[in-house]
Amino acid sequence: MKINSFYLRLTAYFAALVLLCCLLLAFHFDRLATLALTEAAARNLFNTTRSAAMQITVNMQEREREVLLLSRSHLLKTADLRTSLVSNRLQDIQQSYPYYAWIGIAAPDGEVLNATGKLLVGENVAARPWFQAGLKGPYVGDVHKALLLEQLLQPNSTEPLRFIDFVAPLYDETGQVKAVLGTHVDWAWVAQLLSGILDGATEQQLEFFILDAKQQWLYPFSASNTAVPPLPDTGQTTSIRWPDQQHYLTSVVQIQTNQPALQWQLVLRQPVSTALSPVKVLHRQVFWLALVLIALGLLLSLLLARQFSLPIIKLAREARSISSAKLQDFQTDSSLTEIHELANALHTMLQSLQHKQRQLTEANNTLEQQVAERTLELQHANQVLEQLSLTDPLTGVANRRRAEQQLQFAVAQFQRYQTPCSVLIMDIDHFKRINDNFGHDIGDLVLKQLAQAWQAELRSSDLLARLGGEEFLVLATQTNLDDAVLLAEKLRVSTAALHIPQVGKVTVSIGVAPFTPDNLEHELFLKQADEALYRAKQTGRNQVRLALS
Repeated sequence: MKINSFYLRLTAYFAALVLLCCLLLAFHFDRLATLALTEAAARNLFNTTRSAAMQITVNMQEREREVLLLSRSHLLKTADLRTSLVSNRLQDIQQSYPYYAWIGIAAPDGEVLNATGKLLVGENVAARPWFQAGLKGPYVGDVHKALLLEQLLQPNSTEPLRFIDFVAPLYDETGQVKAVLGTHVDWAWVAQLLSGILDGATEQQLEFFILDAKQQWLYPFSASNTAVPPLPDTGQTTSIRWPDQQHYLTSVVQIQTNQPALQWQLVLRQPVSTALSPVKVLHRQVFWLALVLIALGLLLSLLLARQFSLPIIKLAREARSISSAKLQDFQTDSSLTEIHELANALHTMLQSLQHKQRQLTEANNTLEQQVAERTLELQHANQVLEQLSLTDPLTGVANRRRAEQQLQFAVAQFQRYQTPCSVLIMDIDHFKRINDNFGHDIGDLVLKQLAQAWQAELRSSDLLARLGGEEFLVLATQTNLDDAVLLAEKLRVSTAALHIPQVGKVTVSIGVAPFTPDNLEHELFLKQADEALYRAKQTGRNQVRLALS
């Protein structure tokens, strides 16, 4: 076999190419998989942290809501707070949640009137921060040690008792503070909740920590004297070195509470060696996989080179039969004998194919131009249809579908950035009379002219939409309630001042509702604006009415 044989050269080229590709693919796959596993470990750690923080938040909100509802109960408002009936009620609440260490009621002067287990009854708690805060309104206190209750409760744990206070004032029927309802919740509920989350995951070596606003560890108690490392920002997960000189994958999530002063952070850490243990396994698997691929690639190179080399001569002979015309030799600089044979055959093929190629190119260019023209026409038609589907055909303003789309976007912006936003629902007064007295053509004219007049009064960022009939909606972005009222009054006045031929003066009633965190669900703000519009109609029309909070 000749040294310059196509078969030998192709075999060598294929072998080198396969070897290079296998190495590059193995390295690239290993790198991507390592990044993916690292990101997955960080994401799983963050998701676990966020889930635990959410459970703590929900638990605290439940206790806060339970205390608030108890403070508003008819029994505590009307009954003598020293009676056994009240004492039994407090005892029932304590039994419903095992971590209520103490529930008591203190008079405005600080004297404990009633309590679970009669603990501290008769004692004065006027100097306690939870009592002073409870006189002013609902309160959730930070974690603190037990002062008066520790000796009375006699805990079995080696750790000191620590409580969270949930407090609410009791009001009598005249609205005056009658007493203060206070609860001490054992901080052990946090340990129980977090240990439950990690139950069954001992091999993962996960550890929870809770950090307060003073940068002190609240949990676990064993870490209270441990220095706080430079933690990642809230919502981030990264590898840091802790005071024990070990590297941990650490995730930090803010615990959301109704008391901004608490500022608790939940921290979850996992040794980097444990979190990234799948990466080591992956490295070994990639190494062996690369060796297998290289061996298979070399074998495939031999087979492919043989498959390509032998048919080339036959292909060259068959190519000569395409045309019988004798043309000049097809020149090539290749030193391969097989390529020389193929070059002679290609020369005869080339001449017969060039003419057909020119014809095919011309036909293809014509076809591409027609396709491009049809595509542009279709795109334009789609744009027109999309615009028509979002526009009211009579007035030219947005229709209900467009309004619903913009309302959904505005709600999302408000939830994310707290951007103020308000809605106005407007209804033309006595519009049925206009249709009855002047006909529907005049009624349509009134709708068009009012829509044009209102559109001229609005900003480009505001949306005017016709909901149906004579009812319109204005979505005023970047607009708080005060500015929305001014805008509504401006529209009402401009409407009353407008003179429409054949009809004369037309007035409009307007209901206004701002976006608030409480009225976004099920688009409650629309219902509030509609109810305000109804009140404007009921109280004489040609008015602006605000949604009731």
